[in-house]
Amino acid sequence: MVTAGGSTQSRGDAAVLDLGAGEIRGAPQPGHPVLLSDIRTRDSLETENPALSRWYHYDWITHRLKSLGHVYLVRTHDGRFARLKILGYYCDKRPGCISFEYLYPAK
Repeated sequence: MVTAGGSTQSRGDAAVLDLGAGEIRGAPQPGHPVLLSDIRTRDSLETENPALSRWYHYDWITHRLKSLGHVYLVRTHDGRFARLKILGYYCDKRPGCISFEYLYPAK
């Protein structure tokens, strides 16, 4: 996953911080010291955000992804903050159908 900041968007300021497993509570607060921007992968053909690269657990028996339930602090391209939690990756067994919850305060 990418955030459109860093290597994917040189003028973008989007970044992410993995806050660990938990629930989304309270208004997102700015000021966290280390939010990660997108980087180029080792082969330089793709980009990813290191904070989002392991949001899931891969089950080698079922070959399915399961969310780790982490909450992410997201700085948007315009410098605002939100919290995001990825809930799942499947809709009726179809992959690539990401469900999530978020908290994004009004201006």
